[in-house]
Amino acid sequence: MPSWYATELDRVREHLSLVRSRAFWRTVAQEIWEILPATEAMHLADIVPRIGHEFVKEAEDYPGEWGVDLIRGVMDQRIKFKKLFAKEGTARYRRRRPEDDAA
Repeated sequence: MPSWYATELDRVREHLSLVRSRAFWRTVAQEIWEILPATEAMHLADIVPRIGHEFVKEAEDYPGEWGVDLIRGVMDQRIKFKKLFAKEGTARYRRRRPEDDAA
């Protein structure tokens, strides 16, 4: 196999890994959104144990240790880009509301 082919194959594999990782974390974020009550905030420590065990198992395939800090990162990243979640106090999260965009 020519070296350029091996290099290209490695590049494609890395890209595929990145795409799969992003898709997985988007799915986790959606699961978290569904866990959150429609109108109230929840503490992060109450959210994490409610995430389905299938996500915990699959997360082993991706960097990071499953737990409160990793889930906080998933949520905070979406808050940064004004998607899905809003923070309400210390370690309390809720679903993003239309009025959050007005602020």
